[in-house]
Amino acid sequence: MTVRSYVIIVILGITGFCGASLKLISISKEAAVIDKAIFVVDTSKQSTPHDTLFIKNNKLRLKKKSLTGNSVDKREELLDSSWISYRELTYNLYPNYLSWIMIVSIGIGIAFACWPLTIGGVQRISGKESLLHWIIYILCALLSTAIIFAIAQLSAKGRLFPITKLIQYTDIMFDSPFVVLGWVTALIMSPNIFCLTGNFMVLRQAIKEEHVSGILRLHRHFNQFLTVASILLVFGVLAPTYLRLSILDFLPAKMDYLFPKQFVMAYSLVFTFFLVIFFLPVELIFRHRFAQLKEISNTEERNQIDQLLSGSNVFKMSVSFLAPVLANIFLDSVTSLF
Repeated sequence: MTVRSYVIIVILGITGFCGASLKLISISKEAAVIDKAIFVVDTSKQSTPHDTLFIKNNKLRLKKKSLTGNSVDKREELLDSSWISYRELTYNLYPNYLSWIMIVSIGIGIAFACWPLTIGGVQRISGKESLLHWIIYILCALLSTAIIFAIAQLSAKGRLFPITKLIQYTDIMFDSPFVVLGWVTALIMSPNIFCLTGNFMVLRQAIKEEHVSGILRLHRHFNQFLTVASILLVFGVLAPTYLRLSILDFLPAKMDYLFPKQFVMAYSLVFTFFLVIFFLPVELIFRHRFAQLKEISNTEERNQIDQLLSGSNVFKMSVSFLAPVLANIFLDSVTSLF
């Protein structure tokens, strides 16, 4: 990778992150919170008074409630709304929502940075491909990606509400969740189209390639496409995980049945299936070709093949294939502790 390529990737990544975070924050709905505690000052032992500050409505009417035993004395004070930004207060009340915005922004930034990587990778191996083959590969990649994500959406809809319907029905987070979540998904997952296109090209050329050096070169490109796809699909699991936590923060208590964690598990399983069904067969074909050509390779090439066939490399490849479901299991374990 040249310095120029590196600079382009960094600029695209920063642009994607900053643009996404600013846009998502700007279109966030101001939460209409009633009786949500901001902080509690408790200097008491047992039943002595303690003060809790509440938000009363969108005009930032703050209610200071002093409790002593069974008696309740309420004093209300209307504060100037210029003292505090209500949208900023939303993120203080719902930190999972801010976490979701940051995770999505990072995912979009990485997706922007991956565009030149994936397009460049496809371009480097497409020298012998005709225009017809290009069209076939891209159409197959588009169709495959659309089918997989349609399955993911259907798997996570649930019996009561789809995620976007739930946001719209409860009037939280965004005015137009269909548009917001649609372009977020499209931006994060779009480089996978070229990952699949490159994967199809690598598969066709690996079957025909007769030189060990050519097989090793194609395998390096295959690893690049698999790594990019795995990283993007992990963010495809991180995003709905924190989206679920954000929605549950906005909803009243004991309504987690509207968005159970099994919905996110459905996403992770479908994304793992995506990697296994499209990339694992190509890896198995490479291993078969390595076994065929190992005897005619020189010492350096044989050492590279042995390294690729080693147990440590098998473990690395397994992690790449299972990355979405492993990320879901890890996040589920971590979030359950808090």
